[in-house]
Amino acid sequence: MSGSKAIDPEMAAIIQEAVNRLPGGFVVYGPNHEILLTNEQNEIDFAAANSALREGCTYLESIRRGVAAILTSLGHDETLQIARTIVSTLESGEPIELMTPRGAILQVTETKLSSGGSVAVGADVTAIHERERELKKARKEAEAANEAKSAFLANISHEIRTPLNGILGMAQHLATGNLDAEQKDQIDTILDSGKTLMAILNDVLDLSKIEAGKFDISPIDNDLGHLLRRLEKLWEPRAMEKGLKLRLDIDPDMISFLRFDPVRVRQCVSNLVSNAIKFTEKGAITVSATAAPAEDGLFEVRIRVADTGMGMSAETLEKLFAPFTQADSSTSRRFGGTGLGLSISRKLAQLMDGDVAAESEEGKG
Repeated sequence: MSGSKAIDPEMAAIIQEAVNRLPGGFVVYGPNHEILLTNEQNEIDFAAANSALREGCTYLESIRRGVAAILTSLGHDETLQIARTIVSTLESGEPIELMTPRGAILQVTETKLSSGGSVAVGADVTAIHERERELKKARKEAEAANEAKSAFLANISHEIRTPLNGILGMAQHLATGNLDAEQKDQIDTILDSGKTLMAILNDVLDLSKIEAGKFDISPIDNDLGHLLRRLEKLWEPRAMEKGLKLRLDIDPDMISFLRFDPVRVRQCVSNLVSNAIKFTEKGAITVSATAAPAEDGLFEVRIRVADTGMGMSAETLEKLFAPFTQADSSTSRRFGGTGLGLSISRKLAQLMDGDVAAESEEGKG
């Protein structure tokens, strides 16, 4: 060929050794897919296709023979269809994953050269696929374990609730009797402890239902302002017991009559107000509410609960919504509780297409 120059044999040997040392298959084709340069790995992985090319077969037929050598149970038409998909993908420059006789999975990419030929490179992705299979298996096992845990929590909660209702019922019946001061104090302790345990059981049951995907949201037309004012009356005595002020600030321009699940909104807000009262020694708790029009005829409702309590660090904020988590061990010893309230509130809010977030600094509520 005019202007061409023969490659020095020594250089040719160096190039061949270099491509043989590549971790994956490598082949350079001429304009008609004749093999100009290949490495040992390519000869191992695509022996049948390479042999067919050298016999003068078309590229499509060579690929078909390579497919037939691996998928021996398929007929001619089926292997031809697969070969057409492989060829069209390679010619488009897109990578395609191919299986080799040794069971490896190679990601092969063919790139056009200015000379009219092309170069194809294969990368072994078998380990990646194996890792993906392991991850999928681990995910399924984790999901199964989580479902089993949720089912256990739901069942045990129901089993405990029945005798607990009996205990509370009998204690309430005894409280109506003619008791002296010491006996009344003992009955009150039983009732307080039982109600606390029932609240914990309800939280555990709610959490297990949410995690199992069996927690339903039931929106109805309701008055949000009325709901919040009722909550204020409910929590005000608890705040007053600690010498705290409980304020309710409803935006006067707020559209109050909306469609929402009043039971779950009440539960979310109650959890937030309860926490604020629990962790505030002096000052006030303020509940504010606004509702602004959003897209598609919906409204964005914001209910904010602010307190003047102990506040928390950035590190504590990061784990605030994790189930069964409190600020530290001293918090649970001093204030009690399971750390489920905030986790449940966030999950409920997310089920209602919303969210719960917190802002705080230590010592600033």
